[in-house]
Amino acid sequence: MSGKTYAEKHAIPDEGGMPTDEELRATWAAIADVDEFRLSQIASRVLRLVNQDDGTEAQVTYEDIGQLLCWLDHMRSMLNAMSKTVGVLEELRPELDDIARNGVVECVAAFDEHGKRRDFAWAR
Repeated sequence: MSGKTYAEKHAIPDEGGMPTDEELRATWAAIADVDEFRLSQIASRVLRLVNQDDGTEAQVTYEDIGQLLCWLDHMRSMLNAMSKTVGVLEELRPELDDIARNGVVECVAAFDEHGKRRDFAWAR
């Protein structure tokens, strides 16, 4: 056994260049699967528990609630990070248009390694 996780085995190479159609589709499918078969199912189960009105006894402990709340904080943090990454990619659009139009990268690196636009005010 290699000891690598599924994600490590299927990781997209960390190199420059545009992602392939296959890489984009695989990423979308993985996120959609997590939403459909994990996140939505968890929400559905908790909703059914809260909405049951048939007098059935339910076992919920404060530990269960704490675990769920902690997990929700981690999920929100991960989703916020993913949203920021999508925002960075959206900000790169003008530079990608320039590269497509000119066929070359003509400018200095306008973004740092985290996707934050560099401030070149000092150069003016």
